Amino acid sequence: MSDETYNLVISTPMGDLEGSVTLTINGGALSGTFAFMGGKQPFSDGTIDGDGNIAFAGDIDSPLGKMPYSVSGTLKDGKLEAAARTAQGNFIIKSK
Repeated sequence: MSDETYNLVISTPMGDLEGSVTLTINGGALSGTFAFMGGKQPFSDGTIDGDGNIAFAGDIDSPLGKMPYSVSGTLKDGKLEAAARTAQGNFIIKSK
């Protein structure tokens, strides 16, 4: 099992915002904490495969209220690139 924290730039309809994610990888299972827009929430039941494809979902408390999200993307060579689908639109996520 390993824990890694990634500082993120999240491109939203409101412009680029900063956030972070801490990922806990245990085999093909992915869990952790997603911090964005002043909210910080844990997630579980995510997945990661041998090619670095990731997927996880959850809810984050934000100034806009509780915001459900689902993330899919890749984690390769220490870089995270993904897209989050939310009711407020799709957000592009990249590690710094």
